[in-house]
Amino acid sequence: MLTTKILKTTEELNRFITMQLENGGAEVTLDYLLQAQVRVLCRKSNPDIWIGGYVISINQKRYLDVLPQDTRQAIEDKYLPPHKTAEISCIWKNRAPHQKPKGFEVAQLYWFALQDG
Repeated sequence: MLTTKILKTTEELNRFITMQLENGGAEVTLDYLLQAQVRVLCRKSNPDIWIGGYVISINQKRYLDVLPQDTRQAIEDKYLPPHKTAEISCIWKNRAPHQKPKGFEVAQLYWFALQDG
């Protein structure tokens, strides 16, 4: 059975940045994480081993960062009002041997992310 933890300290967020890069392959900044809700999943029997994680962001939508400012603003204004939408990003699962989530745990990771988002 998995449990979740919301990360709050800079030390935890920096560990998340490392885990995201190693397991998810994408860089994420501390500034982005500080404005978001960052959550990791672990087994109750070993809470220090993070088997996955994700970010819920209401204020900044990273997926739109690749667009020109005017296009991004038009999309946000018409389809993604900030007070009504959230972005689920930085989803990763631990790839280290003996720390990989099992199939049902991967499903839980996505379920928790969807519930939070």
